[in-house]
Amino acid sequence: MKTLDSLLCQINSGEYAKDAFRRAAACTLAVSLAIFLRLENPYWAAISAFLVMQADTGSSLKKCFERVCATICGSLLALLMVMLLGNHAVILLVNIFIIVSIAMSYSLRNTSYIAMLSAITFLIIIFNIYTNPNDLISTVFFRCSEVSVGIISETIIALYIFPVNALDKIKNIELKAINSSLDYIAAVFTKSPKVENLNAVYHLAINDISSMKIGKLGIKYETLLLSRRSNSIKRSETI
Repeated sequence: MKTLDSLLCQINSGEYAKDAFRRAAACTLAVSLAIFLRLENPYWAAISAFLVMQADTGSSLKKCFERVCATICGSLLALLMVMLLGNHAVILLVNIFIIVSIAMSYSLRNTSYIAMLSAITFLIIIFNIYTNPNDLISTVFFRCSEVSVGIISETIIALYIFPVNALDKIKNIELKAINSSLDYIAAVFTKSPKVENLNAVYHLAINDISSMKIGKLGIKYETLLLSRRSNSIKRSETI
């Protein structure tokens, strides 16, 4: 019951509602910009904005950087493969097998989001080029443009409209992790713990600890951004 009570407290405090609202705002802005720019598939902009939005600003910027790198790598790789080896079905299938095998083995070994997303982007571009062989350059251009619009929209929301400081977020997560870990230890040493409640408390503690690791990466990106901002302000003042 403690797990359910803590979940209800988080919902009532607006923590989940705020994260949901940030994602909704980023997706809405991304689709609006994509429609205004007359991009081919505005939903890719919304998907990109939705996926890169994280719990804090620093983690969101990290995800933005990784998605941009993955989109460029996957798109250029698909373009080079088709231009050098042709658009034959057998050749495409062999390329798909080789590229996806290499990318996913590296991703699973090193937990690389860039490698995994590069393979996904490669597949999307390859299938689009195979169905529309005359739109080789435009397919790559629109795909990169749609992802870029989603990234820009998410960055605007995360940095300027609804910023969430990574350091403040990590302090809250650390407190939650300590409380959930203590709840789990207390549940283990009670005389007759219920298995369902014990498993729920255990998974809550694990989720809080993993969120704490992600939040620490967000602090690095946020610190780097703030240092660059302060340096640019100092340069402008000296000028």
